[in-house]
Amino acid sequence: MNTPAGCKKCGTSTVVYDLEYRFYKCKTCGEYWAYDKDDPDYEETDDICPVCGYYDDSPSTDEPRKCYNCGSEW
Repeated sequence: MNTPAGCKKCGTSTVVYDLEYRFYKCKTCGEYWAYDKDDPDYEETDDICPVCGYYDDSPSTDEPRKCYNCGSEW
């Protein structure tokens, strides 16, 4: 599991992944989030990197998309 480069709320790099509960958590601001495809609320989206699972919520019309976490393009 790849940890995102930074917190999507405060931007710090103090993000950890909780293996037991399967979510990311920022140790600085307490923000947490998950990308678990088994979650019943999960929806397919072009905003999730298919390589590392990083979610980019910034508006973009760029083709191809580029992941700010791992640099892959899709």
